[in-house]
Amino acid sequence: MASLPPGASPLILTQEELLSVSLKYPEINFDSIDAAMGTAATKPSEDDSTSRTSPDTKSAPDTVESSPSSHHDNDNDESRITDSTARTTPLKHLMFREPIPQTNPYKEYLGEVDRSDLPDATKSYLRCLASEMVRIGALLRENFENTETDDEGSKLIDEGISRLVKMVQTSAKNCNDQTSTITWLTGLAIFAVVPTDVALWSVYRQRVILTTKYLNAPSMTEFNLIKLLPQIYDAYIHSDFLHYIRRSVHFRSAFSSGINDLTTAVHGFPTAYRQWFMTMTSYCSTYMSPLLVRIQESAWVKREIEQSELSLATAKTSLEKRHASGEIAQVLKEDQVRGVKILADGRSRSSVVPTDGDASEEGTEHLAEQLVDGDKPSVKRSGSSRTGARVRREHTM
Repeated sequence: MASLPPGASPLILTQEELLSVSLKYPEINFDSIDAAMGTAATKPSEDDSTSRTSPDTKSAPDTVESSPSSHHDNDNDESRITDSTARTTPLKHLMFREPIPQTNPYKEYLGEVDRSDLPDATKSYLRCLASEMVRIGALLRENFENTETDDEGSKLIDEGISRLVKMVQTSAKNCNDQTSTITWLTGLAIFAVVPTDVALWSVYRQRVILTTKYLNAPSMTEFNLIKLLPQIYDAYIHSDFLHYIRRSVHFRSAFSSGINDLTTAVHGFPTAYRQWFMTMTSYCSTYMSPLLVRIQESAWVKREIEQSELSLATAKTSLEKRHASGEIAQVLKEDQVRGVKILADGRSRSSVVPTDGDASEEGTEHLAEQLVDGDKPSVKRSGSSRTGARVRREHTM
């Protein structure tokens, strides 16, 4: 055995520590090291057991100097609690991971729609699109599992796909039409002019009228729900269809064209809505918001608003004073009397034979006052008046 330098002490490890080191460093052949040092593996005898060095005994002065075992406590602990060994690739905690809970995209989507603040008509339309996708997916699965040829089922699938394609394409077309309308509006002269302070409010008012007449406002909530429709489509139709066509030539020939059209429509709908949303945002930030800021910051507009408010306040005060003094009531009464006079004069002129009492001005004024005061007018008709009435009837006949 090779001699150790003076003052060196041998490295003493327990059986557990030796096993941990051998497992942690499998590339080291400890047997070859022992052979190189001249040690031989022999069976210990009872006499040798008494001469072994205990971990608690002090090292001999002629042993090799090394760091004490307490310096390797952390290494030993890590080797004991490690998730893998030298011959084990996967980690232990990955082997005992809990299974991912299964989700229902359709129910989650309906919940998102119900919690949104969209109008009821929009909610109903989005529910209809999702429900139609789920129904078509169920029909595809049923048709695939049916070994016999089912013409009726294939017809239902074709009709459902055509109906859904038409619904989605119509919605996408509406979005594209809104985008085109915005482009058309911005080409009008009212959007190209740079108004002065005097014309600020007039120009802004005309732009608002055109906007409310021709444009609709997109919604971020609606856009977020529309973006989820391709996920519903992939979960219930497209993924299953790709699986079916690998196992059945019938599916590839019967439904490939319709599924391709539906895929294009469903994935193109969010794109069209996004383009409309971005165009509308640019329209507001370019043509509406700057003009509104100018109106709010214009000194001339502020002065006009102050003058208008002052005029309204003055007129209100004047009306309150006139109402309190009874002047307004007197003016209204005079207007009513004047109107009754005009009505009575018109009736007297329409008669063929004028009557004695109705033609007098005093009688007309008296009748007007009675009507204004709410009294029932009492008019004595003479024989001549009855004769005039009879003549009028005969004349009209």
